Amino acid sequence: MADDVETIQFVPSWYIMFTGPAERRFFVDRFTEKGFRHVNAFGFDAAADRWLVYDVTRVGTAVLALPPGSIDGFIAANRASGATILKYDLQSPPPQRSWLQTGMWCVTAIIHLTGIRSSAWRPRALWRDLKRAGAVEAFDDGRGMVATPSAVGEPNAAAV
Repeated sequence: MADDVETIQFVPSWYIMFTGPAERRFFVDRFTEKGFRHVNAFGFDAAADRWLVYDVTRVGTAVLALPPGSIDGFIAANRASGATILKYDLQSPPPQRSWLQTGMWCVTAIIHLTGIRSSAWRPRALWRDLKRAGAVEAFDDGRGMVATPSAVGEPNAAAV
């Protein structure tokens, strides 16, 4: 490998966020429930000193790189509207994956990102499989109040 090329470093922990309003706006929403109509992920890349947001939507895939400190408002706004967030630590080394992946929508994208074994097609089923794989609730102070990375001591969360 060339000297000027860095080896790929995986973000070690991903926060998986489940969202969705009560009303059903799209046909596929008939198969989901409030708070579990969509899923995306975010994680801190220490090498880049950035929070990465990964979101596969109906219109494409968004990858955002946010500076430290800016993730607090993103989390607070989503938690205030009912989002559930799980923290999942990636296995090291990543598990061998099947070469077959059905579809490319929010659920299958997160399955691929985390490397968990899951046959989920809906966000609620993915939540269940992530919990089984060791994911834990994140950014909730236990009283239903919103906690943010800077409030729970996440690395570089409060830096601007």
